[in-house]
Amino acid sequence: TMDLSSKTVTLPTLNQSLTLDGPDAGVAKLRLQAEEVHGDIEGINIGNNYGGLAFKTNNNGTVAERVRIDNAGNVGIGTSSFGAIYDKLAVAGGINIQDDNSGKLEIGRYGSGAPNSYIKLGANSSSLRFTNNADNADLVTIENGGNVGIGTTTPSVELSIAGADPQLVLWEGADGASSSKVQLGTGTSQGFVNIHKGDGTRTVQINSDGNSYFNGGNVGIGTSNPSTMLHLSAGTTNGQGGSDAGITMTNKYDNPDNSWSIKPAIQGVSNTGLEIRDVTDNRSVMV
Repeated sequence: TMDLSSKTVTLPTLNQSLTLDGPDAGVAKLRLQAEEVHGDIEGINIGNNYGGLAFKTNNNGTVAERVRIDNAGNVGIGTSSFGAIYDKLAVAGGINIQDDNSGKLEIGRYGSGAPNSYIKLGANSSSLRFTNNADNADLVTIENGGNVGIGTTTPSVELSIAGADPQLVLWEGADGASSSKVQLGTGTSQGFVNIHKGDGTRTVQINSDGNSYFNGGNVGIGTSNPSTMLHLSAGTTNGQGGSDAGITMTNKYDNPDNSWSIKPAIQGVSNTGLEIRDVTDNRSVMV
């Protein structure tokens, strides 16, 4: 026994310990009490000579375990169950990261010497950000409104990708495979859309400052069933009026611009032949 009336325990020398030894079938417990309420720290027998610690609190007379540290150093908050080997911290409930200009969650990879990553709050909790392992560049930002930014912390649309020559690619199969894909991107002076078929061959290229082409099949404008390499369709079946199917060619080197068109000779009437028209001078050249 020990007299604790002085409220102080003095150990004789350094590097000595104070042991609370419970009965074989019981629990060694340290109770910290303030007036009529208390909290407990208990030494628990996990089995097979393994021991841990349980931290309990008193909630209006009900004492319950809140935190557990098992024999392997795993910590459970609100739970005493640990699953995979990655469960060094198991939480039953939410985690509130306060915005104090540095609120963040550091995530280390499972392996010694591996770099860490970070999840943190934006200024005034305006966003959730994923940073690089040096914590000096925000890689992905999710704003409170739902906009997502990759390479930008101020996404102005639902998905904004920014950076040097950024791209968005949809792959069939593994990333980098020679397969069908759709590629959308920008460069220093141009934007582009590339479409590849199953063997990796690019069949469609739309370039804002260079050559564009369609090599995947017939192209229809105004029709979903093109019968030739370029099929133009306008108006409605058995209808009158509407736009004429036609082609207009403009030579921008002339002053003023010189434009020519090829279209049906009479709008809305079948079997009338073709009209070649000098649009600039507003005259028919051939019907």
